[in-house]
Amino acid sequence: TNNNYNAEKRIVEPHRILDRDGTNHQSRGRWRVEGRTSQSVVTLGENNSNHNARQYARACWDNWFHSLVYTPTVILLMLLMTYYMAVMVFFALLYMTFSNHGQFCQVDIGNFLEALFFSLSTMTTIGYGVKDYNFGDCWTFFILVSFQVSNAILFDAVAIGLIFQRLSRGQKRSRSILFSDKAVMRKVGGNWYLFFRVGELRKKHFIIETRVRAHVIRHERSQTETFYFATRNAQVGLQPSSSDQHFLLMSLPELVIHKVDEHSPLLPPPRWYDRNGHLHSYPNRDERHNLQQFWEDRQGGVISFIE
Repeated sequence: TNNNYNAEKRIVEPHRILDRDGTNHQSRGRWRVEGRTSQSVVTLGENNSNHNARQYARACWDNWFHSLVYTPTVILLMLLMTYYMAVMVFFALLYMTFSNHGQFCQVDIGNFLEALFFSLSTMTTIGYGVKDYNFGDCWTFFILVSFQVSNAILFDAVAIGLIFQRLSRGQKRSRSILFSDKAVMRKVGGNWYLFFRVGELRKKHFIIETRVRAHVIRHERSQTETFYFATRNAQVGLQPSSSDQHFLLMSLPELVIHKVDEHSPLLPPPRWYDRNGHLHSYPNRDERHNLQQFWEDRQGGVISFIE
């Protein structure tokens, strides 16, 4: 029936905290976690939401450089070009206003188009096309040109930094690094191990001194309360019996191993509570049924990183 099909589909499809919606089932770095505020904490209603929005906007403004770095490339280029044109037009209006102002400020600018060309020449330092390079000993033009040149220098520095950061960010380089779509649990020599593979698509220019680390994100529960998305470190390596970090040889697919022992966050504690507050205590915690029951209740996930 349709109900049985939906139930089976819910069981087959894994619950992922971090998405795997990218190319070759890789992650785009999008966390499937929604932030909510408890009703007991919200006391100001809509005013509280507006206050939180203002705090978020202020935090982004205080860290404006990284906010722009993480802006999509097309939008970032549009913002930079818009600011560049706005500054050029603003100073063109000032030049047009003071071009025939007073006895000394007689500059060869007759209309707004000439003022735009003059402003563009100042921003790009490509040279002036006026008859009097001293601007008739006009201090007003000296001050305006100084301000515009200073603004252009700062703009070039920020624009180059932002564009370089966008082009060289690690997310682009990571697209050629693949993690296996599925991890495997296997019992070897009486012990459980978690296995997954990582490899490099590039045939040349491999990443050197590459390390892998993993975290287990799961819910922690007591008899009356749940602590959501608690993070635990998971020791991973290239050898099952070694706890030291290893450098990966990215020219070949590498098998990364995590041993589920007493120090592993994947092993259930001797006594634990489920979401309904029921106590579970097993003499053999490493039995397959016990492990699966614990993981399904904790709704966790293993997040791995390459660095």
